[in-house]
Amino acid sequence: MRLDLYLSQTNNISRKESQSLINSGCVFVNGKQITKNNFQVSEQSNVIVDKEKFIELSNNKKEDKIKDELKSWDYKIDVVFEDEYLMIVNKSSGIIVHPTSYGEDNTLANAIKFYFEKNKIKNEFNDLRNGIVHRLDKDTSGLIIVAKNKNTESLLKEMFVTNSIHRYYLALINGHLDSKKIEVQAPLKRIKNTNKREVSTDYDAEDAITIFYKLEDFKNISLVRCELKTGKTHQIRVHAKYIKHNIVNDPVYGSNKKTTSYGQYLVADQINFIHPITKKHIEIKIDMPKEFTEYIRKYGK
Repeated sequence: MRLDLYLSQTNNISRKESQSLINSGCVFVNGKQITKNNFQVSEQSNVIVDKEKFIELSNNKKEDKIKDELKSWDYKIDVVFEDEYLMIVNKSSGIIVHPTSYGEDNTLANAIKFYFEKNKIKNEFNDLRNGIVHRLDKDTSGLIIVAKNKNTESLLKEMFVTNSIHRYYLALINGHLDSKKIEVQAPLKRIKNTNKREVSTDYDAEDAITIFYKLEDFKNISLVRCELKTGKTHQIRVHAKYIKHNIVNDPVYGSNKKTTSYGQYLVADQINFIHPITKKHIEIKIDMPKEFTEYIRKYGK
């Protein structure tokens, strides 16, 4: 059966909509990105649709006008791993990952462009992401993988779709978990006309799984480890709210009042995967930000 026909039948969408998904590079068959509408699939084929990517592409058409205008930003990035194919950087809280339709020029992507120029690294990218293959929210700090060429970028994207890249976070949450481990399986859906997400049982909600591990309890807060089994926008923050232990200082999914000027107390502090080119096991871990320690000292004792 043709891939576009398969998608329209299994997802209850039109043939035109299924072709848009395929043409946008949002469909993967058996781990491979497929862009041909007439690609043949069978009942045994593992077909995955990256709906988050399609929504993002659909809602950011204005970006096309500024793709060629990505400016260099002389900002020192914290590179914690680098080889000829990719690098892993530690993004600070408060930094946007890449420009949006507003045309920001002080994002991580701008800083990476400057880094490529400064270090005479050939830049094969002509889009706003400049090799960045996943995202963190503006006020979430931590590890981000950056491809240094198109081939590596494509391989890394496939690895994210198949959940072959394992990411772990540290978070300060309000209250205390009832057990040492809580697994949250709660599908997420975008709230109409916003960039917010919510837990939903609607047919078009996407599966999302987060595991919370209790590390240490303090006065009214806890330090927890968060393991992503899927990688949806705002996933940890929404799931934390869902179990009634929102991330400390989260103005969107928690209290509207921030305790400090820092962002939400959430950091992507660990990442591990098999290098797509060298096949070596890459495991990176960074220290907990000093802002976490300061908050615990001030409010957790």
